[in-house]
Amino acid sequence: MSSSPRYSFPSGVAFQRLGEDQDGVMMSLSSGFLYRCNRTACVVLEAIANGQTLDEAGDALCREFGVDAERAKRDVEALVDNLCRRRLVSVAA
Repeated sequence: MSSSPRYSFPSGVAFQRLGEDQDGVMMSLSSGFLYRCNRTACVVLEAIANGQTLDEAGDALCREFGVDAERAKRDVEALVDNLCRRRLVSVAA
């Protein structure tokens, strides 16, 4: 995978995994919405929380779920695009 940007959670957005091998939740204080995150999304969101790039998030998906790199890249990009539109993640400063 090529070099990619880092993303972060804006102020007022929180993510928490509910346990190892479990789903997670994401909350937006500004909207009041609580989002349930499946295990795949949790891997990506944990990478974001740890300051990793999208490429590194894709690598984590490959390790965790055994998917090929191209599929992981598409899945990560689609998830992050969706979360950016909802203002749940943004490009890190």
